[in-house]
Amino acid sequence: TGCVREEDLGETKRFTFEPWVWQSIIGGSIAVLGLGLALYKRIWKVAVFLIVMGAFCGLLLAPALVMDYAEVRPDGFNMRTGFWFMPRVFEVEYDKLSRIEVRKKKRYTRSGRKVEVDLICHQKQGSPIEVPAGDMMRRGPAALILRTAREHGVRVEGSL
Repeated sequence: TGCVREEDLGETKRFTFEPWVWQSIIGGSIAVLGLGLALYKRIWKVAVFLIVMGAFCGLLLAPALVMDYAEVRPDGFNMRTGFWFMPRVFEVEYDKLSRIEVRKKKRYTRSGRKVEVDLICHQKQGSPIEVPAGDMMRRGPAALILRTAREHGVRVEGSL
């Protein structure tokens, strides 16, 4: 759906960002970096800002989007998100869960209200696993994860 690609790998469905998302960020960061270098002698404060932002997007943000994925299997799901040097990896098996709680948090930013969604996977034994349902998860696998969990007898509280 839009910026999320769904691949069918037999019984497993893999969700990643479409290549155009990270390619656009790389292209934009190269353009911003080039503009910063061109402006360096005339407006050095703006140029330094552009160089830093271009480098940030090209070296940190784009690789993170390339490496982010979520896989939904018949027996569970796994997900990788975060920066390439500090990833967050989640591995959840439905048989080990007692329930999944869909938790929504409202946050107010300068651009308005933002709703963040987390899937709190309560295990039968052990502490809960808090899986962030970011943009990719909400646009792709989150609904499939909840539906598959219900089919395995896991109680789902709340909705997306």
